[in-house]
Amino acid sequence: MLPFLRSDLTHFSAYTPHPGGDGGHPGAIMIYDRLDTNESPYNFPAALQQQLADIYQQQLENHRYPDGGHRALKQAIAEYVNESAAIPDITSAHISVGNGSDELIRSLLIATCLGGEGSILVADPTFSMYAILAQTLGIPVITVGRSPDNFELDLASANAALQDDPMLRVVFVVHPNSPTGNALTAAEWAWLRSLPRHILVVIDEAYFEFSQLTGVRELLQHPNWVILRTFSKAFRLAAHRVGYAIADSELVTVLEKVRLPYNLPRFFPSGSPVSPHPPPGIPGHNSRNPEGTISAHSPLEPASYPPGLAQCSQFCLSATPPGTTFSGLAVSATQSRGYLGASYWRWLADYHWQSRRKSPHLRSPE
Repeated sequence: MLPFLRSDLTHFSAYTPHPGGDGGHPGAIMIYDRLDTNESPYNFPAALQQQLADIYQQQLENHRYPDGGHRALKQAIAEYVNESAAIPDITSAHISVGNGSDELIRSLLIATCLGGEGSILVADPTFSMYAILAQTLGIPVITVGRSPDNFELDLASANAALQDDPMLRVVFVVHPNSPTGNALTAAEWAWLRSLPRHILVVIDEAYFEFSQLTGVRELLQHPNWVILRTFSKAFRLAAHRVGYAIADSELVTVLEKVRLPYNLPRFFPSGSPVSPHPPPGIPGHNSRNPEGTISAHSPLEPASYPPGLAQCSQFCLSATPPGTTFSGLAVSATQSRGYLGASYWRWLADYHWQSRRKSPHLRSPE
């Protein structure tokens, strides 16, 4: 090992994307559904792809740095958050954007725990990047378990961790959780509300568009809460690597300090996939369009889901042809294709759990 490197890095493995996948080159084998990354199997409609190609050729200034402040994008996101939750409260001052949610997770860790100032708490099985990023930064990770029956947080162990580690600074939860698909319960929400203000609560809502379950309506009542979302899932923008945080404006100011400059490539002007205004020729849809696409305004019927689990996750669903909702934001919604049942969920959670034990750096990027 090179003598100037940290010794603990020898225990880490580099992330290898899409093992056995198509590799992104013509003629390669196409993998339609990737459960490891939860991508949409559908690209944009041809008309939208052509419009974006025209914009790239005619308007994009490749020799200029992008807008480092992301002003237009933040405003569009704030409008979308308000519209989707039927609230007027969120402004661009409450939004920070990152190169996927991964960058935002890393920025939150830098802002709270770096330099021996804190540890984090996660409940396994869950999205593994919280622990991985903390470990790469030398931040201690406290892990608690979940109920084997419904995957709820072990709140007794979580409370014990709070008592045992006075340096605990960040609690990560996912709503709905990945990979188990269960939403936060009333008891878990009550626990989050009870946490002291010196502990940051990170609520990852990567699958909000599928679940329509969110904590954003009470976010501004809790300056120690932050909600993370991504454009990689329902919006089919995984190649663009765009995530965003919704938080108290003071926390957003700090996130803007620690993020990298020009952390996103130049975005297309109004009419792009992340604009609240649809491009010409891309119509909006009702709750269920003739092709069967279910819009983000209409979550799947509860009867399609296992008892006790949220009507939310992408894991047991298959994407249908793309639709557009929320004033034209391109959403790839889903519909059930042969309900897989609770036993599948338990198998999937166990699979992720065993895979992490064998390779602790297995992850699904957001």
